[in-house]
Amino acid sequence: MKTIAALLTQAEQIARARGTEQPAAEHLVLAALQLPDGTAAGALERLGSSAADFGAALDAQEVEDLERIGVRPDDDRISAELPPPGEPVGIYRSDPSAQELFQAAGDDARREGGALVGAHVLRAAADLEHGPTARALRRLGIDRTELRSAATAEIEARAGG
Repeated sequence: MKTIAALLTQAEQIARARGTEQPAAEHLVLAALQLPDGTAAGALERLGSSAADFGAALDAQEVEDLERIGVRPDDDRISAELPPPGEPVGIYRSDPSAQELFQAAGDDARREGGALVGAHVLRAAADLEHGPTARALRRLGIDRTELRSAATAEIEARAGG
């Protein structure tokens, strides 16, 4: 339960820091990469990447997406015009992509009979074909099958098997 609370709280903080009210799948992945269990970060390291690389790939993908529709991002001007993100109030809300990813990661952990760890989130993210998470992984040259295998290796190493 502690991991779930940390994951969801961190995802919400990351989303708000990136200017989004509700966390999406990519925010859950970023949060998983920061979990103290280190399994998500370890899975990316097995593939020659890091949390910082994933964040940078998301940023680059966002700029590319905006430019594709004719918007030239100007972070300084945008930041000056946006109010600072407020503190979350009420029940936890997230984007459908985050809900689906969290559900898949939780189901994965329950099937194995173990506690949820960050690598379960990455293993579930390996199944995503579309959206910012999938595009960022492709931008990093990370194959979905290899990500799934690296996450599995981290889960097994943590379980002692």
